[in-house]
Amino acid sequence: MGRDVEQPTGGKQPSQVRHSSRSDAISSNYQEAKAAMNRGHSLATSSALAEAIDAYSEAIRILDTLPPSQETSNSLGAALMNRGQLLHQCHGLEQAERALQDFQRAARLLTPLKRATWPRRNLNGVLLNQANLLLDLQLPSDALHVANTAIETVRFERHADPTDTELAVLAARSYCDAVGQLLPTLPPPEQDRLAQQANKHSQSALAHIRALRPYLPHEPFAQASQRLFHFGCLLLATLLPAELPHLIAHHFQDLQDERTRTQLINTSREAIQLALQEISKTAKSPHTSPQDQDSLAQLSQRLGELHQQLPFL
Repeated sequence: MGRDVEQPTGGKQPSQVRHSSRSDAISSNYQEAKAAMNRGHSLATSSALAEAIDAYSEAIRILDTLPPSQETSNSLGAALMNRGQLLHQCHGLEQAERALQDFQRAARLLTPLKRATWPRRNLNGVLLNQANLLLDLQLPSDALHVANTAIETVRFERHADPTDTELAVLAARSYCDAVGQLLPTLPPPEQDRLAQQANKHSQSALAHIRALRPYLPHEPFAQASQRLFHFGCLLLATLLPAELPHLIAHHFQDLQDERTRTQLINTSREAIQLALQEISKTAKSPHTSPQDQDSLAQLSQRLGELHQQLPFL
């Protein structure tokens, strides 16, 4: 009979010691990866883009060696997203394939985690960056699909966190940008269907912009909101000119920033002129009834009055 092995008194079992050492190593490596990501962020903020790309590449290399978990997968997805965005920013379309690979891998990592807040936000950031790159590559159909996924990932909620609302607004902007590229290539029935869907997304986003203006004043959000307003106005001018006055008047409510007001006035003038041209074409058509012509004349007068009132809204 073999001799009983004496168990050590105090301390940990050998297997526990090995497990603890492994856990310590994993934790140390994870902290090293986080430090590399923080360094990448600081370098990118300082416009040292090539060095920032290297820092994120180092973080990705380390994170790839760690056991998968929600924490490590979220960090790896974020690192891939940031490197892909920097590759696009630093190299334009020269590194487009590599950037797309980063975005696609990040999306695969983050999609199963999207019920959690930060993985969902990171996933939305990945999709927005991917959609913007696809637009630069003149691939609007692919960009539209990705932007639609982004909209579905972060939906507008009545009491949503401003960060989530901003992401949803940016997703709507990317969707509308894709529609703008895609519409001229489609037959009229498909144009109408897609334009109506884009109008729905842009109007929903603009409504939330108005509700959250005081909480989201920074530049990227302002740019997205102005782009959406421009898109929404031009879309209504060509499709539903009767709804254009309501959108313009409503969007100027409680708007304090003078620079933004000037930009919105210029956009509104452009849209009103376009709407008046479309109304004139419709009124001259032999298929337009006298009753419809009267309605169009009233709408033209209303738009003309609104054009004069724009500086005072």
